[in-house]
Formats: sequence, C-alpha cells, structure tokens
Amino acid sequence: MPAVNLGSYNYLGFAENRGPCAEQAMSAIEAYGIATCSTDQELG
Repeated sequence: MPAVNLGSYNYLGFAENRGPCAEQAMSAIEAYGIATCSTDQELG
C-alpha cells in the first residue's frame, strides 16, 4: 500500500543535500545572500 510518512521531518524531500531543492536554494543564496532580517535592538 503506497503511503506518505507525514511523521517524518523530510516527507517532502526538502532536507536533502543534493537534488533540485538544494540546487535552487544554493542559487538563491548566491544571488540574494543571507541575513538575520532583524533590527539592532532585537539582537543587542
């Protein structure tokens, strides 16, 4: 019987370190960079 394990944190495959999701994530990080996106007061 085919089933999807919804109890797993990776049932959609987003936690893979290779494949289309990882490649697109790396492309977005290279294009836009990463940031904490918060104010100085919030971080101290």
